[in-house]
Amino acid sequence: ILTITEGSVITTENVEITINKIELSYDVLPDNTNGYYTHYPAESGHVYIHIDADVKNLGRQNLDCDNILSVTADYNGGYKDKGFAVTEDNNTGFTYANITSIKPLETRGIRFLISCPQEVETSANSLTLDIVITGTGETYTYTVR
Repeated sequence: ILTITEGSVITTENVEITINKIELSYDVLPDNTNGYYTHYPAESGHVYIHIDADVKNLGRQNLDCDNILSVTADYNGGYKDKGFAVTEDNNTGFTYANITSIKPLETRGIRFLISCPQEVETSANSLTLDIVITGTGETYTYTVR
């Protein structure tokens, strides 16, 4: 099992992923909150597990932002929730990962969000994240608690 922490850098043949922070959040905000911006408020009774990452494309072709990795939260040894990606955008805060790509040798901010019941934040039960990098078969584990 490969473990990661905040600040970890995962490098594969095609990507370099820097984990900036991992937190539980009721409203995921972009870095720039001046003027109009999009954000992700959690639904009532839910909380987001928010992974803030920078992804550099080391490949020679554009990299689709929604096909970089998959992340699954494992709460209390068996309650699993899958995440989704959103891409940082300088004009609107966030944009959809499925319509965004990273050009070769460029770096882009991507957030990975997992919507979970609020109990995930308020209880002391175990919480881990499994991050699978697309195309490598490698799983990295982050222990929240």
